[in-house]
Amino acid sequence: MSRRYLTQKQLEDETNAVSEDDEELEDPYHNSGSSDEDYCPTENDVEDSSQSGEEADVPNMNSNTNDLEDNNETSSNSGESNSSTGLSESDESKDTEATGDALGERIVKNLASYLREKAVALCFDRFFASVKLLNELDYPAVGTLMKSRRNVPKSSEKLSRGDSQFRVNNEGAIVCRWQDTKDALAISNCFSDTTTEVKRTMKDGTRKDVPCPAMLQFYNANMGGVDLTDQIVGLYDFDRKSGKLWKK
Repeated sequence: MSRRYLTQKQLEDETNAVSEDDEELEDPYHNSGSSDEDYCPTENDVEDSSQSGEEADVPNMNSNTNDLEDNNETSSNSGESNSSTGLSESDESKDTEATGDALGERIVKNLASYLREKAVALCFDRFFASVKLLNELDYPAVGTLMKSRRNVPKSSEKLSRGDSQFRVNNEGAIVCRWQDTKDALAISNCFSDTTTEVKRTMKDGTRKDVPCPAMLQFYNANMGGVDLTDQIVGLYDFDRKSGKLWKK
């Protein structure tokens, strides 16, 4: 292994050379011969940069403005078309609701359209029955009726048990009010004001014949599953009256 020995002067020369190399690396403008401190823009440079900036900015601003106007026109037109479409749809739905039948009327008419035989009579309860339905239905029908329905005749006369009242309109639909233990209201397009007799239990437990409209007697005999609970309970007599909460 050989060793090299430097004199004091050689050591100083090499140290100075290394320091100069480091200064060249730290100065980014050493090779170009220019620096930030030495650079000073001229008037021509300022004019050129301002002109180039105007040419670059003005077209962009105009294009953005045009695009913005086009977008506004498009959005406004689409908004008008959407609003007009929405109004037309709502108007159509309102017209359909105003001119269409009630839910119960539509159900009865729809089911009746599937009947193959014409020699049938329909029975339905007060949820479906209305004066309008009986006027328009092509089949003979009988049903109980709500007092609050449209075109139902009003009567405040007090009736005794077994009494009845009848009202007929120009289309042939007849409304019957019969006094049993409570008021019973019925409507039909195939019955008249004829009456029959039904058995009723009096307060003393005896059975008695009570006048009853023929349409109500027909309804009670043929209503099937409608009000079936009341029909089954009516077949059994209770020797003692009592309140049953489960029936309420």
